[in-house]
Amino acid sequence: MNEAHGDEDWVDAVEPTARHLELALDSIVEVILDHGGYPAKGRRQFDLYDFLFENRDPSYAMEMYVAAMSSNTRAFETRI
Repeated sequence: MNEAHGDEDWVDAVEPTARHLELALDSIVEVILDHGGYPAKGRRQFDLYDFLFENRDPSYAMEMYVAAMSSNTRAFETRI
């Protein structure tokens, strides 16, 4: 039995260029930023909030606090 997969006419296709890959990545990043994951509908292959939760760094907030409190610049004057 011959199964149709929808890619039968793909034999003459060329490899994607660096520009094609760049545009595809931009498109995926836009979807993630707009919808919090990819794809926007259906089963998620990537969830931004899960990624951020799993890769959070609690020391970052402390580093920012120490930098702000020990800074001599006037930019942090109201916070100090």
